[in-house]
Amino acid sequence: SIYYNNILLDDKEKGIYKVSANMKNFKLLKAGDFSTIKGFKNSLIVFDHDKQYAIQLSLDGKVMKEFPSVDVPTFEVYGNHLYFYDSEARAFYQLAVQSGKQTLLIHTPTTTVQEFTLHNGWLYYVHERYLDDDLMNSVEHLSKIKLKNPSKEVKVVKSVNNIDSVIVRDGYIYAVMHKTAAVEGRSLYRMDYSGKKVTRISKQDMGAGPFINGKSIYFVENSFNDQVKLYRMALDGKNVKAVATIKGRTIGAASNKNSMYFEVQNGRDFFLQRISVK
Repeated sequence: SIYYNNILLDDKEKGIYKVSANMKNFKLLKAGDFSTIKGFKNSLIVFDHDKQYAIQLSLDGKVMKEFPSVDVPTFEVYGNHLYFYDSEARAFYQLAVQSGKQTLLIHTPTTTVQEFTLHNGWLYYVHERYLDDDLMNSVEHLSKIKLKNPSKEVKVVKSVNNIDSVIVRDGYIYAVMHKTAAVEGRSLYRMDYSGKKVTRISKQDMGAGPFINGKSIYFVENSFNDQVKLYRMALDGKNVKAVATIKGRTIGAASNKNSMYFEVQNGRDFFLQRISVK
């Protein structure tokens, strides 16, 4: 596993580490201040905060390539390209990873983008529109553009109070959504790719997650208790079951293959926890 230590594990310097399966043995690959770590063909693409742009690293920590034009940490790797959003320019760009060149402006949303993801030739993004001068009065939309025709924006979800944690796969869009400001909690909704047939598939208040692993959805309850539960449910929200207990409050979470990984705080102690979800 690859892990980036910022300040959580204070007995280790900042940097990217290779970590053993039992989460006890750490090998420093690259010291420094990084974020947005993405895998690409047996390498890593990360944002280097010291250089203030993205770089490509081999799995032994050597710099393979630098991308000075990618000077923001909001990027995704899709196919052979890197897609990034510049909040100041309010624009999406595309960069060919292999050449490190050919930066291409592909789309300029009219409002500020909160998050984005790519699937099956489409780029999906959540963007916010303020209704007046009061920055607390706004609505959010989920839109998509086809990479082959990025000038045409298609709105999928319009004018909701909040939408986040968007996952697009296997014919559905999953997202935590609040239709109005009066809605409390963090329930998960599912809809088709056009934004129709919207169904709330989970009433649980979600913290870390959701993560889709195989044919199941995993999430951590939204709680500040000393112990929190990891839940599993079917893709339609049925058969909800607590499958593990995390002994502390989750700070960060990730999913990879048949494992879930957590940064955990228990009192003043911080540690990493891996849970098998086979």
